[in-house]
Amino acid sequence: MCGFDVLSPQISYGTKLVEEPTRQQYLKDWKCRLQNIFSEEPLSLPKLSDFDHKSLMLHEENGKKRVSSIGHRIIP
Repeated sequence: MCGFDVLSPQISYGTKLVEEPTRQQYLKDWKCRLQNIFSEEPLSLPKLSDFDHKSLMLHEENGKKRVSSIGHRIIP
């Protein structure tokens, strides 16, 4: 199956409102991330086969309930 790996988001708050030094730091962080983007570890997300096809709930694992629906991410 082809597709994309999902990486952690790059979040920069208030880019139009922050002071210039903060904005410059956001840009430095973004540049550094782009230079190393191919070595980043993708997020671990559930596969479609991990869900019950009728309820759209994740199958229980080791007796523990996992996240509630397809729209939620699992954090190991």
